[in-house]
Amino acid sequence: DTLLVATKSGSYTARVTSGSNCQNTSTPYIHALTGLATNNSRDRIILYPNPASTIVYISGLSGQHGSIRVADLLGKQLLERELLNTTLQLDVSELPAGMYVIQIQTEKGLSVEKIQIQR
Repeated sequence: DTLLVATKSGSYTARVTSGSNCQNTSTPYIHALTGLATNNSRDRIILYPNPASTIVYISGLSGQHGSIRVADLLGKQLLERELLNTTLQLDVSELPAGMYVIQIQTEKGLSVEKIQIQR
């Protein structure tokens, strides 16, 4: 068995060749490296609760400035907020139940997290 680890964002496929030289290629897998590059666990961004129903707290921002965007899984942006504090309360009470992507852009980089909204 071979384990391959993607080190860059991109589209990947796997091609398997049998002993009789028959080949098969997998469907493409899209891999996106996300998160803030840091060696300091104090800089870790945490979203809670997950799943959420009304408020999502985002902590670990360490006084960074930037923006937070919430999008559905199709990429449609639904919310955007400015980042000014170390902990942010994000009101998600108007969003329908489902999975969402939260993009946190700071001077340190881009972090992408998933969150589930339950009703």
